[in-house]
Amino acid sequence: MNLNLSPEDVDKIVKQAILNAGVTKAITDAVVKCLQAYNSPVEAAVKDYVSSLTQEIIRENHSEEVKAAVVAAVAERLTKEFIGKVTDETLDKMVRAVHY
Repeated sequence: MNLNLSPEDVDKIVKQAILNAGVTKAITDAVVKCLQAYNSPVEAAVKDYVSSLTQEIIRENHSEEVKAAVVAAVAERLTKEFIGKVTDETLDKMVRAVHY
C-alpha cells in the first residue's frame, strides 16, 4: 500500500484524530457520570421501559386473568349496603352544599 500524504494531510489527520478522541472521551465520561449519578437518568429510562414492557405483557398475555380478578374483587366489595352507604353520603354532601 502506497500513501501519498502531504504534511498538511498528516496534520489534518492528526488534528481530526485528537478531536475525535476528545469527543469520544467526553461522551464516555458523560455516560459514566450519568450511570453513577444518584438520580441516574439512565436508570430512570430503564425503569420506565421495564414498566412499559410489563404493562404491554399484561395487556397482551394476561388481560383476561386480570379482568376476572378485578371483576371478582368488585363483585365481592360492591354490595347493596356499600352502594346505599355511598349514595347516602354523596346525597348528604350535595344537599349540604346547596344549603351553604
